[in-house]
Amino acid sequence: TPSLLNDSVGQQIWLEALKAVTKILSSEESHWGTTSDEVDQDAEISYDPTFSRLHFASRPPLDPFSGIQNPAKTFVTSLGQARASNAAVVQSLMQQGQQSDPKTFTTLDHLMSKF
Repeated sequence: TPSLLNDSVGQQIWLEALKAVTKILSSEESHWGTTSDEVDQDAEISYDPTFSRLHFASRPPLDPFSGIQNPAKTFVTSLGQARASNAAVVQSLMQQGQQSDPKTFTTLDHLMSKF
């Protein structure tokens, strides 16, 4: 958000959030682009009456991001929009991040080049 980029504390929060999202999107455990069947191949199927009662007693969870097919692409697009609207501040923060955490920002550059 633009309000985070207005002061130095907000800028540091934004930079740390950028690092965290980059690490999440690039982790091997994220399984982006796979179906739940492919991820849960080793799941054991058994009957548990406690689970059965709890399952039918509650509503299924809502996924607020169900419309996002490719989180990495959505992230890169949003980051590009942030860079366009606050070019000087975002570029400065990304240079700081490159100096403090080169591995994460190399990964971010790779993500950005894919989309």
